[in-house]
Amino acid sequence: MIPMNRTLRSLIGLAFCILSIAVALKFFAGNDGRPLESLDRSIPSTYINGCHLPLDGYKPLPCFGNQTPNLSTVYLVGDSHAAQWIPGIEAANNSDLLNFRFLTKSSCPFVPLGLNSNCEKWIDNVVNEINTFKPEVIIISGLTNGQYLNFYTERAYANFWISRFESLLKKIPLKSQVVLMEDTPYSAFDTSECLLSNKEDGCKFHLRLSELTLELRKFAFERSFTYISYNEQLCPGFQCLAGDSYTNYFRDRHHISVSASKKLGSSLLEQINKTISQKQ
Repeated sequence: MIPMNRTLRSLIGLAFCILSIAVALKFFAGNDGRPLESLDRSIPSTYINGCHLPLDGYKPLPCFGNQTPNLSTVYLVGDSHAAQWIPGIEAANNSDLLNFRFLTKSSCPFVPLGLNSNCEKWIDNVVNEINTFKPEVIIISGLTNGQYLNFYTERAYANFWISRFESLLKKIPLKSQVVLMEDTPYSAFDTSECLLSNKEDGCKFHLRLSELTLELRKFAFERSFTYISYNEQLCPGFQCLAGDSYTNYFRDRHHISVSASKKLGSSLLEQINKTISQKQ
């Protein structure tokens, strides 16, 4: 009987150790998180079908949300911070109320900053197309809460960006209504990763608008451009929400998730239609 008791005690001790390790891991990882598979880290459809151009691309592809005759045409132009709105547009425009043309490219804002030759050629190609087809509305969105050129101070970068943007707008036909979208928040950490081990309140972060974003907002109002921002919804009281109990609002540090884009899509489409109506 003695060997049996020793064996039993050993098994009980081993089980206790395993349980203690499991509890410790759960404690240090956070016991309020959500499983990885519940996070929406999907990417917009244009990344998959090739419409969102990579770094080495510069020739726009024929990428349309719809092409129905006699409907107003809206161009969405910019870098990945423009592409993040495509899921929302696609979901909200399911009744084909507008024709959408998607012209987006990785790490290339629609402003000639001299980043690289492919970016500059892409901008020229987009400007030429806009002048050829003269869409009713051009939505311009891009990364402005971060910097592409880090050797500038924040103030100098804002001044340089705005001056180059002004020169670009002179090339766009007056027939087209310009709509500017405020850049989404830029977090110091990946909030979707944070949600793996914390509740939503534990993954909040403070909204900081860069000098460029604030200058661009002023620029838009001075020129009576339609200016769209969803930062009040994403960051009430300047505290940015990582998500709700069902989904995450960001797929990484500075792109909203497909789910968040879809959630805001109807409101975005409503504002675009309002812009078109005011023009008419």
